[in-house]
Amino acid sequence: MAKKLCKGGTEVSLDLAVSGMVCHSCEAMIKRSLGKLDGVCDCNVDYKKGKASVSFDSKKVSEGDIIKTIKGAGYKAQVADEGYRKKQLIKNIAVLGVLAVLVAVILSISNSIGADPNVLSNASLGVIFVFGLLTGFHCLGMCGGFVISYSTKLGKGYNPLPHLAYNMGRVITYTALGFVVGFLGSVVKMSYHTQGVLIIAAGGVMILLGLNLLGIFTLFRGVGAKNPLEKLVACGVKGNRGPFVLGLLNGLVPCGMVYIVLFTYVPFSGSALQGALSMAVFGLGTVPLMFIYGSAVSKLASVLSKNFVKYSGVIVLVLALVMINRGAILSNISEGPSVPVIEGNQTQNTTVENTTEYQEITMRVIGNEFMPNKFTVEAGKPVRWTIIGERVTGCSNEVIMSEFGIDVKIETGETKSVVFTPDEPGKYQFSCWMAMIFGEIEVV
Repeated sequence: MAKKLCKGGTEVSLDLAVSGMVCHSCEAMIKRSLGKLDGVCDCNVDYKKGKASVSFDSKKVSEGDIIKTIKGAGYKAQVADEGYRKKQLIKNIAVLGVLAVLVAVILSISNSIGADPNVLSNASLGVIFVFGLLTGFHCLGMCGGFVISYSTKLGKGYNPLPHLAYNMGRVITYTALGFVVGFLGSVVKMSYHTQGVLIIAAGGVMILLGLNLLGIFTLFRGVGAKNPLEKLVACGVKGNRGPFVLGLLNGLVPCGMVYIVLFTYVPFSGSALQGALSMAVFGLGTVPLMFIYGSAVSKLASVLSKNFVKYSGVIVLVLALVMINRGAILSNISEGPSVPVIEGNQTQNTTVENTTEYQEITMRVIGNEFMPNKFTVEAGKPVRWTIIGERVTGCSNEVIMSEFGIDVKIETGETKSVVFTPDEPGKYQFSCWMAMIFGEIEVV
C-alpha cells in the first residue's frame, strides 16, 4: 500500500505477530485489507518472520480494529509485546522437544521394523498389501523428510488433498516400475554403488528443501527468478501439484523393501499388467502410515508455533544427513565379495575366542538386530566370522563390510562363515545391505 500521511501528531506504531501466512500472496492480502482502513498510514508485512508493523492515526482507528481486520482476512494477529515473547519462548521450547522426539521415533521405528521376504513366495495381493503396510515404517525413516518439507507449508486448517497427491505420486511411480519390470520378466539388479549415488542425490534434494524451510536458501534470490523449490512446498489447492511431483520423484528413491517386491516377485508375476498391479497394491499398502504422518505434521505446524516450519527444516536436514550417510555406505560396497563365504553349522556362543588358527567371532541375526554388534580382534591374525540367521528380515538378510570385501547373504535357519585378515588397526563398520543396521569390528 502507498504510504499515507498521518496528521495532527497522532501517528502510532504497532508491532504485531501474525500467524497463518505461508507465501507472498498472504502479505499482499493483509496489506490490501489494512489499506482499506481509514487511518492506517503505512504497513509492512513479512510472512517469513510472521510479523506486521503498522503505523496508524489513533484518532481514526484503534489497535482492536487493525487486529480485527487481519483476522477478517483469514489470519491471526496479536500484539508482539513482552508477554507474547515469553509465551513464544515456552512454545518454541515445546516445539523443539516434540521434534526431537519425532526424529528419534522415526529413526527408531524405521530401523526396527522389518518383514521376512520369504512371505512373498507365491504371495497373494493381500499379502503384498500387508507387506506394504510394514514397509510404511521404513518409508517414515527413509523419506519422512520429504513429507515434512511440504506438510509444514500447507497453512492453517486441515487439507488432506496434498497428502493424497503426494502418496498417489509415489503409487503411480511404483506402478510404472512394476509394469516395466513385469514386461522384461527379469532385470539386472541395480548395483549398490548406483543405489548409493541415487540415495545421496535424494539426500541432496532434502538438504535444499530443508534450507528452503529455514529461509536461508538464497541461490536464486536477486536474479529475477523465483526459488524453484517453492513449487514443491507450495500451499493450498494449488500446492497439490508440488506434493504430487515430489511423490513421483520419491518413488524413484532406492529402497530395499521396494526392491524386494520389484525384483524378487514382479519378474515372475507373468505379465506387465500383473507386475503393475502388484506394485500398485504394494504402494497403496505404504500409504496409510505416510498419510497419517503428513496429517500429524500439518496439524502440529498449525497448532504449536509459527516457527514450526523453520524447526521442521532442521528435521529435514537431519534426515537428509542420515540418508546421505546410508548412500555413502552403499556406494562404497564392492560389486562382489573378495573373500569366500563358507556354509556351516557352527552354533558356538563365544563372542571372541582366540585360537592358534583363527580368531573366532560369532554374531546372530535376530530380527533387525545384530547380536552382538561390536567385536575386538587383533591385527595381522586371521578372523573367522560366523553369522547365524536366527530370524532374518528383508533388511537384515545381507551383511556387508566394504573394507574387507565381505558380502554375506543369509536366510533364517542358515549359518555362514567368512574368513579375513585385518592388517591395519582401526575401527571398521559393517551394516545390513540397506545401511540401516550397523555394527563395528575394532582391530587393535
